[in-house]
Amino acid sequence: MKVDPTPAKMRRPDSARTLIWDAQDHLAAVHASTLIEAYAWTDDGRMAARYTSSGLSESFVYAGPQMVSSYTPSNALTWEAVWGPDLDDLLEFDSAAAGLQVPVRDRRGSSVRRMAGVEMEVAAADRAGYAWGVASA
Repeated sequence: MKVDPTPAKMRRPDSARTLIWDAQDHLAAVHASTLIEAYAWTDDGRMAARYTSSGLSESFVYAGPQMVSSYTPSNALTWEAVWGPDLDDLLEFDSAAAGLQVPVRDRRGSSVRRMAGVEMEVAAADRAGYAWGVASA
């Protein structure tokens, strides 16, 4: 199979943005009149870094199939995630901006919201009830 080395471009009629894909069908860049964001990918298809018009914005680290952390160009930790044994089984997310957060799951195991700070302390005290992990109105 022959792969076209030139990037494919797509512009939505209702948008001033142009989306550009690489030869492996990864989103490579988003442009308006200038670059909004660009992405670097590993050979196995994982996002390795994100760029803006100013240059490198963040790079990513993986553990197995999961993205586990992000770093600034000066190697400062931006965020990190702790995963359970299953694919996409997020246990906690800790970011410099928002602090520690944990997902709240519905009965099917889907993350439906997140909790942080005092909210987590209240939920932990209520674990004996069914409210833990179930979204309430």
